[in-house]
Amino acid sequence: MNFLTVPKGCLLAMALLVHGSCGGDGGSSPPPPLTGWAAIRANTHPSVALPAEFGTPRVQELAVDGWEDGICISRGGLHLYAVYVPADLLSFTLAGADQHEAESYLRGPTFGMDLTTIPPVGAPLPTMWLHGDILHASRSSLGQPFSAWQRTTMSQPVWSEGAPQPSGAGGADWDLFAYTTNDHPTDYNAHTVILHHAAHDPIATGSPLPAPVTTATNEDNPHVERLSANDLVLFFDSGDRQVGRIHDLWYTTSADDGITWTAPASVTSINTVNDEHQPHLWKDSGGVWWLYYTATNPGDGKLGIFRAKQQTPGDWDSWTAKELVIGAGNALAVGEPTLTANGDLSFVVITEDTVNGTATNRYDGDPWFVPRIPAGGG
Repeated sequence: MNFLTVPKGCLLAMALLVHGSCGGDGGSSPPPPLTGWAAIRANTHPSVALPAEFGTPRVQELAVDGWEDGICISRGGLHLYAVYVPADLLSFTLAGADQHEAESYLRGPTFGMDLTTIPPVGAPLPTMWLHGDILHASRSSLGQPFSAWQRTTMSQPVWSEGAPQPSGAGGADWDLFAYTTNDHPTDYNAHTVILHHAAHDPIATGSPLPAPVTTATNEDNPHVERLSANDLVLFFDSGDRQVGRIHDLWYTTSADDGITWTAPASVTSINTVNDEHQPHLWKDSGGVWWLYYTATNPGDGKLGIFRAKQQTPGDWDSWTAKELVIGAGNALAVGEPTLTANGDLSFVVITEDTVNGTATNRYDGDPWFVPRIPAGGG
């Protein structure tokens, strides 16, 4: 029962496949000295592969000691979302821990999450049920820091909601809001939901997309874009949709505003025998689409953030000139790229405490930011 509510839309799964570390909880800093995860964050340095385009990465001020993953920043840069678990989720997963052991992995604030509603899994029941909820932070201008995290009212007990992605600007709601849920009793896999006209703090949940998008396999880390009044394109990743593959990118389109979808196709111009996941579409000032995604960096064997440029307009399997954007540096992994309209980049950094880490408190996931040059506001 331990995997029933592991949150989807996370860098977690890929962090299981890489090795690396960042320093322990020492380091110089102004008094009072930083300790624990705060010190590790201060001594973590992702590497910028394109210094002519991107500035110096920094951890977001609202980072906490729980597991913050599935980061997504809005195009206007005023809203930030994450999937959150108040625990060392990577250690919990690596150990194959049971929900009866959840309390020993607990860490960080709970933000009012319901961790005490327990599904009927048999006696004796666990006293805590770890799962993922979507958090939201906002600000009124780019020059301000984000507010503290708030749990969205769409959050449910037991089930995990993850991979949040708002789309569209203006007014008091989003044109589209994509996320995943494992509230699917036949298989408990991650499936994609797209809400129309969702509030900035979403208050409703929806149903997974119809077949042929939703299948018995995982459809995770969705990114949806509106192309016209009725035309949508959706990218996602899956680790089991194609036999013999690990994680690949897929895309599908809709010509009726999301009522029906074409059969998902593999992004063959990006996919390899290795892992490619967490797709994010971004259009530059010249109207050209770019695909940002997470993949293994052959330079260090860790997860890094890559991108490719659309070669043929309108062809969603026409990506060329793949290049590394952000490397892990001395972190364990980086991923989950999302961009503002002006190209500032938010992402997730996974760190490891190699000095004082324990079996239940060794790894952390946090939101980071790197400004586009000329600098944007983060």
